[in-house]
Amino acid sequence: LHGSSAMQVGSGMAGALIIEGPIDDVPQIAAAVEKVFVFQAPIFDATGTLNNFGQVADNPTSEPDFLINGVRRPRILMKSGEVQNWRFINAAIWKFLNLSLDGHVLNVYSHDGNPRRDLKPSGPFPPDTGTTLREGVVLAPANRSNVLVKAGAPGTYYLRTMQFQMGRNVSILPDDI
Repeated sequence: LHGSSAMQVGSGMAGALIIEGPIDDVPQIAAAVEKVFVFQAPIFDATGTLNNFGQVADNPTSEPDFLINGVRRPRILMKSGEVQNWRFINAAIWKFLNLSLDGHVLNVYSHDGNPRRDLKPSGPFPPDTGTTLREGVVLAPANRSNVLVKAGAPGTYYLRTMQFQMGRNVSILPDDI
């Protein structure tokens, strides 16, 4: 129903549709283990429900911590040297994400369905063009990003959302996700 999508998404009704294209034929992308990350911050009142948009419209900072695929702080296992294809979806209604993985680079190859222009289906990844890859990935609500991650040395690493300046007087503070 038109006008009720914020209520539905704020209540946790979101999912992923994966649409593939020529970028998925890049050998390193095709060979990587794929994981989908749906970031949600469901909103509830004292009774555990979201009854109307007014509960959140006046206070967008009240959105709770993120869940990933419905789980708070899930454990993601990788073997040292393994490359994984992570598909990020920000399914929150207010909160921005500024994702960073301790000690690793998130090699962004697509954002909102738009592949990086310097990638070719037959080319290397990361591309050998001198392009600087970002260590973090900023996702506004409803944004999607695809990244390749190569696991480093054995250990525990945290996927975090780092501080993000949303305007002159509003900052989103860091959080371990």
